[in-house]
Amino acid sequence: MPVNPQTDIDAYSKDAVKRYCRAAWGVESGADVPAVTDLRPEYSGALMNHVLYLQNLGDRAHVSKQLIPYLAAVSERHKVLLSFGKWGIGHRAPPPDVQRPFVEAAVEVRGDWEKLRKIIDISEESDPQRIKDLVTEYTLLEKRAMHRKSLG
Repeated sequence: MPVNPQTDIDAYSKDAVKRYCRAAWGVESGADVPAVTDLRPEYSGALMNHVLYLQNLGDRAHVSKQLIPYLAAVSERHKVLLSFGKWGIGHRAPPPDVQRPFVEAAVEVRGDWEKLRKIIDISEESDPQRIKDLVTEYTLLEKRAMHRKSLG
């Protein structure tokens, strides 16, 4: 159950990736790391697993640079269950009380992903432009709310 994941490390901030790769691996880029750092090729063929992917709608950069390219690469889209959250602007994870029901439901269904699809909030959206529109709508609403709050 990834939450706002890096699906391709080299699509993240170049400086941050370079610092991480140097510190952790002694290399310059994710492509040089002796581990999988780009999940797109891994999920472009037959999938051996299912994925319950949680994504904050307020994380515009991750949606455009990580989620959308990942979804475009996934060959068996029906095995990736996507749930959008509204956890604030930026790269924010849901609080534990939001994550817990997802984990409990996934354990409860014992691999029956069709049942899981029915008991938790799953998005059937896969159109990149519509996903970007959802991000824009949420971001605007959140910024308006923050502005009103700052006015007292």
